[in-house]
Amino acid sequence: MISYAVFFAISLALFVIAAVSPRMLAYTIAGCAGIPVTLFISGFSGTEAALGGLGAQAVYLLIIFSAMLLGVVTTHRRSLKVAIKFPLFIAFIIFCSASIAWSENIAHGMRFLIKLVSPLLMMMLCYATATRTEFAERLERSVLICCGAVMALSFLNYAAGGIDVASARVDWSSRSILTAPYMSPANYSFLMASGAILSLNKFMSFRRAIHLALCLVFSACVFLAFTRISIGGLSIALTCSLFLLSKSNLTRILLPLALIIGLVSSFALYEPLRQRMFFSGSSVDISTSNVQKLSESIDTSGRTLLWERAFKKFDDNNILIGAGLGSVDGWLADKLGGTRLHSEYLRLYFDVGLIGLSLYVLFLIFCLIKSISLLGKARTKQTKYYASLSISMLIFFSITLFTDNSLNYVTELGFYVFIPFALLFSSLNRNFAPKSVIRPATYEGKKALREHVPTSGASC
Repeated sequence: MISYAVFFAISLALFVIAAVSPRMLAYTIAGCAGIPVTLFISGFSGTEAALGGLGAQAVYLLIIFSAMLLGVVTTHRRSLKVAIKFPLFIAFIIFCSASIAWSENIAHGMRFLIKLVSPLLMMMLCYATATRTEFAERLERSVLICCGAVMALSFLNYAAGGIDVASARVDWSSRSILTAPYMSPANYSFLMASGAILSLNKFMSFRRAIHLALCLVFSACVFLAFTRISIGGLSIALTCSLFLLSKSNLTRILLPLALIIGLVSSFALYEPLRQRMFFSGSSVDISTSNVQKLSESIDTSGRTLLWERAFKKFDDNNILIGAGLGSVDGWLADKLGGTRLHSEYLRLYFDVGLIGLSLYVLFLIFCLIKSISLLGKARTKQTKYYASLSISMLIFFSITLFTDNSLNYVTELGFYVFIPFALLFSSLNRNFAPKSVIRPATYEGKKALREHVPTSGASC
């Protein structure tokens, strides 16, 4: 009963906020989505059957999804403007929805569809409400508050020896792996990486020391979570941010180069990372010219075996349209106890075939090209900052899709990948009033103010 009461309270709060102030709803979701709600609900496992087998975090996402839907409806005149900028994603969602008709598991198909649509709704909501610089900055602070809160939980979890030991499948604390209660190292490190990328881009754009400190702390959390794809993806994303925002050509080359050398050296010289990466740990020769021997020594944590089984299972399906959305999750739930495929590109290929996978990959490429284009045309610090942030987050996200379940981690990653795109497009509007170009005390400032701020106040 406690579980139902908690979810009812969360639902009531979010729906009231959505009806009263969609802008406050965006702040609330950005600041609370990544927090593991299961921590505050004792004995939830007993209610999962009554809720269709959904876990606490899945129910939490469903509540957030419904509240965002209400928020988007109430701001539809503005929110739809950003949605139509991504026709490939709209086509992808339509195709995925249609594929449920031939899916082997309709329930899992619907759950996966909600996970795919939710980041788009968050982007629409943020675009509709972050109409001015100060609103966008509050949204960014909400993201950092969420990351900071989860980081604090992870420190408490580690200090207490793992307060989720009784319910977790793996006691991560006993392995000296940092993670928050009821979170895996993967989704925990993804959330921390989001905070690190945002903080570095903020520092490089506006030079506030607090953001550099936050970047270093969040990055340390990613490394202490010991998730290889997160470490590699974050290193590449931070390198990209340094390259895009460094003012000196020398710095633009030296800082990313130092970061890459440090990453390679850590895998080569730090024994725990070698043990995590290779079967034979310190005895492996990473300088060997025998590529096949080196590849065979890499520890994939059973992923390659799982992928081989998936290829055999879905070998007879149509390669163009796939087995239908949710088929992979349904098969894994029935045959392998609910494990995940650990490759979203393969998951999409098996579920929605080459058509669906191509639409999604083209959408990612389109977002990257669009962000690069807007970065080159940026006339304000804010637009350049959001363009660089969008590029870096997209690169990190795209990398994680290779070997993890990133599309499942909507509240820990998906929202925070698409929020920068909303702010990027919002910063292009005349009423966004970028602070970096407005100096009201001067003639030029007054002219810029007239050009950027209409006489009637912006509203959502």
